Amino acid sequence: MNYVKWSVLLIALPVLIVVFASCSDDGDEAVPTTTQASEPLPAAPNDGGGGDVEPLQVEVTVQNFSFSPDTIEAPATVPFTIMFDNTDAAPHNFAIFTSADDATSGGEPISATEIESGPISQQLSVGPLAAGDYFVWCQVHTSSMTASLVVE
Repeated sequence: MNYVKWSVLLIALPVLIVVFASCSDDGDEAVPTTTQASEPLPAAPNDGGGGDVEPLQVEVTVQNFSFSPDTIEAPATVPFTIMFDNTDAAPHNFAIFTSADDATSGGEPISATEIESGPISQQLSVGPLAAGDYFVWCQVHTSSMTASLVVE
């Protein structure tokens, strides 16, 4: 009879270990080995070099208290850089707001350069911004120095 008890125990013990090991909850969750996107990912622009793509740079100049160009265009949903060149001896900056009302009511700019006297060049990293029309102005010369930023 002892032989039967030991035989059952030797067979049942490994089975019980496997059962308890598979039922234990130690917080680990199964991680899938492959995933599928529900929509295809957008393709990166082909820069021909296989390296990082340079962000778009938009040039804006201030001369005689006015922005040139007065309508600035930039791409939607990707970061871009404003190269801001103040050629006047007066202090200016380049500040982007969601609207003229937001700017005139004391809202904070989405992005802005420092107020500096020219001649000086500044680089402003922006975005990504949603498609739309944005209000640009010099926070020193608020009534006379405005422009539009069109993001498409």
